[in-house]
Amino acid sequence: MRILAVSILVFLFGVQITTAAALEKPTTSQSPSLTAALRLRLTRKTPPPPPSPSPAPPAPSPAPDPTPLPPPTPTPAPLPDFETATEQEIIRLMNVERVKYGVAALSVDPRLTDLSRAHSADMLANNYFSHTDKGGCSAQCRLQKAGYAYRSFGENIYMESGRTLTPLQVATRIVDAWMQSAGHRQNMLNAQYTVSGVGIASVGTRLYATSLYALPR
Repeated sequence: MRILAVSILVFLFGVQITTAAALEKPTTSQSPSLTAALRLRLTRKTPPPPPSPSPAPPAPSPAPDPTPLPPPTPTPAPLPDFETATEQEIIRLMNVERVKYGVAALSVDPRLTDLSRAHSADMLANNYFSHTDKGGCSAQCRLQKAGYAYRSFGENIYMESGRTLTPLQVATRIVDAWMQSAGHRQNMLNAQYTVSGVGIASVGTRLYATSLYALPR
């Protein structure tokens, strides 16, 4: 409907009427005859060409892929301290001896480790060397106080002073000394025991070691 209305307007305004008077022979008492010549001119307005479509804006250049960052270098695990390293070496060397004699290796029991460390620390702090502390509590007493259920158990202890050695050197001296003592050797190679816990306490060149062995319930 809108296009039709525009066309009508163009048509109406596109008509021009031109009147031309032609003088013929004069007449008397009559109105001069007018010869009307109508010339119609219809002007068609050519619609303007449709506007050329504007070109689409150019696509933005793709962003370059970010440079991948190198993976972070993993922080190495801290090395165990002297006492922990010595405990680990003692367990390892005891198991070497057990396997050599056809006995199954011992597993580490953290509860026995804690009890052994506590007894070694008590001997160091109170300057004594015994399976029974100054309060009269033996290895069996300490296991019972800790609520540790066992079928059988054994305990070895060791004391040294005056030497500055590496964990491996200390562990080797301890295991060798126990292997040369019948009672300590029996504890270390006893096939009944399946677990162990070693505890080291030291200050300067003074060092105490405790090793508990057990067959848990």
